[in-house]
Amino acid sequence: MRSFQLKVLNLPRQISYSFVDLQSQARLSQINFPAGVTRQSLGLRLSLPERADDQVLVDQPHEFWALIVDDATAGKFSQDRAYSDSEMIGAGSGKVKLLVIPRGVGKIEVQAASLFSEIETGQNVETRITIRNTGTRRLDNVKLSAEYPLNWRADFQPNIIPSLDINNELLIH
Repeated sequence: MRSFQLKVLNLPRQISYSFVDLQSQARLSQINFPAGVTRQSLGLRLSLPERADDQVLVDQPHEFWALIVDDATAGKFSQDRAYSDSEMIGAGSGKVKLLVIPRGVGKIEVQAASLFSEIETGQNVETRITIRNTGTRRLDNVKLSAEYPLNWRADFQPNIIPSLDINNELLIH
């Protein structure tokens, strides 16, 4: 039986990874090839940081390499430096060049001082609500709506937010 190590190179440290067996979902750091077996299917799972920084920017591509190498070749590669394409091509191991593009996620946070008001029939109530984007991507065309009792009406000013940047907020009434 031949044993090989699984490595990822040229990936920013903020992005963690794990190789997984597609059938059992077990995490792997090495793979064994019994006699007569020449192919095995694996998955590569990446975990991106919650917030972008100078190494992992939203919408910026990151090229990296996934390798399967024997123990002797594994010692030639370090996570502490980036490798050029020519170095990787000459490595003589099983490898694939991959690309990841972090996209980010918009996340809405809604805050109101109070949602309780006592009113009589025919009266109006005005409530101020703060809408904040606490995600990692700008939000576009956010439509506001509410569930309300039968024969009531709810209006928002504005009722559509054209754009809400990361860490920005808007007061709605």
